[in-house]
This record gives sequence, C-alpha cells and structure tokens, in this order.
Amino acid sequence: RALKDFVSGKLFNNEETRSLILSIASKQLAYHLTKRDELKLCAEVLGEILIHLNDSKKRDEENIDMEISDLCRNVLGVLTETVMIILTASPNVLSKLIAVLLGLLELMEEQHYQRILDELTMGETKDFLHRSLLVFKELLSQDVFPSDWLVMKMSANNIIKKALEEFAKPLVYRFLGNNSFDSQLWCSYFSLAVTFLTQPSLQLEQYHEAKRRKILNMYGDIRVSIGLQILSMWSQLGTHKLHFIPSMVGPFLEVSLVPEPALRKATLSVFYDMMQCEQVARGSFRLVESELIDKLDLLISENKADDEYRELFSTM
Repeated sequence: RALKDFVSGKLFNNEETRSLILSIASKQLAYHLTKRDELKLCAEVLGEILIHLNDSKKRDEENIDMEISDLCRNVLGVLTETVMIILTASPNVLSKLIAVLLGLLELMEEQHYQRILDELTMGETKDFLHRSLLVFKELLSQDVFPSDWLVMKMSANNIIKKALEEFAKPLVYRFLGNNSFDSQLWCSYFSLAVTFLTQPSLQLEQYHEAKRRKILNMYGDIRVSIGLQILSMWSQLGTHKLHFIPSMVGPFLEVSLVPEPALRKATLSVFYDMMQCEQVARGSFRLVESELIDKLDLLISENKADDEYRELFSTM
C-alpha cells in the first residue's frame, strides 16, 4: 500500500523522482506477480503508473521512452504469465489484470518491443512469444468482455493487432532459418491471427449502417489488415510451407470469407500456391485438393459463404 501511495502522490508527477520510484515499483510488482499474491493491489498500482505514463507520453516528456521500456522489461513477461495462469480465477482480479496488460501494450511502440527482445536468448524469446500468443488466444476464445462493451472490445482489438504486428517480426528474423525454424511457434501465430480475424465483434456486416461507419472511421476494417498480414507471413515461409499443408487450408478458407474483394482474391491465390508446393514436393496435390473440398463443403453447408464468394471460388 505504501507503493500505491508513492505512485499516486506528488513525487510521481515529478520527472526527476518518478524514474527512481518506477524502478523500485516495477521490481516489487514483478516480485508479487511472480508469487501470485496481492494481485488486486498490483493491478491498482499498475493502473496508477499507466495513467501517469500515458499522460507523460502525451506531453512528450524527455525520459518517458526509457521509463516505458524499464516497466515493460520488468513487468510485461511476468504479467502475461500471471494472466495465463489465473484465467479461470476470480473474474474481478482477472479483468483488472487484463485491463493493465492491455494498457501496457497500448503504451508500447516498436522500440520497446525491440529492447525487450534484444535482451532475451532464443529460448527466452520463444517462451515469451509462445506465452503471449497463447494468452491472446485464450482472451479471444473466452470473450472476456461483455457483448455490449463494443468500444472496449474494439480498443482491445486494436491493441492486439499492433502486438501481432510486432510479434511477427521476431518470427521472421529469429525463427525462420533452416536451423532455427519453429513450426509450433508459427502455427500458434497463424492460429491466433485467424481466431482474431474471425471473432464475432469484428464482423462489421452484423452492425447497422451508422455503427459500422463509426467503427470504420475509428479503426478501419481490422480484418483486412490482419488478413493481409497473415498472407504476408505465409509468403515468407518458403520451403517451410510444407509444414502447414494441408492444415492451413481450413484457416485460409476462414480468412477468404471476409467480404472484401482484394483480400479474398489474394487469399484464394494461396490455394494455388499450396497446390504447387505439394506438387513439387510430393508429385501431386491430393492432400490440398481433398482438404479444400471437405472444408469448402462444410462452409457452404453452414451457410457461411455468400453468392459473391461462391462465384469467386468457382473461377478456381
């Protein structure tokens, strides 16, 4: 509680003393989060810190960049791990911790992610990415926010989208080489990205015109940007694509259901790519063909494909 008083007091508003208090506070927070005790108080202290840092960031204060980095370095990993461990715990504590996790991610820019990753070994980087991807997947699967909290959901989606863009970079730079390729990590990324893209709150067609226009004006169609990112990551795989044939056929079909013509055409071209990869490697594309027919029949039987989609797919 003394820590909460410090971060709520006047000393924390002073640039010279805030860095010192933040250094002490972040280490204490990491300790208690690791022990899984005083979680409600940890969330409250972190909330106070994030409010101050956000205000300082808006004022573009001199030391704010390094202060955010210091907080992330000490707290982000253990906070993510704590959320993952207590996902079935008290909804009150969990919601507070999820809120501060999203708040911390919202503060982070590319350089903050880079500084964290630069200090991690390959094994630590893999654990950090795997844990982060898993937590996001669980948050989306459990739908932790009430259905009528649309503004909160869209804000959270925008934060997760930015994080996904940053997580994609170490996947390419550290886990794509022949000696370092990690199919499990890549699979986790693709699984999360598709789950994210197909979540109910992002399906703009369900909203009335005014709400849909408001969402588009504020965030754009997040599905399109994530869909294009998925396709970009697929194109990076090279010969490693065989690890995901035919398992990625179904997920790519889900992506192609997004009613945006450019994204649909780009996604459908991936199936030609899959067939070509399998043909070169195995002498036929029977696996892709069979999976494509089965999954497509399922989507149509569930009435998920509109007339335009059926027409476009019939050109294949």
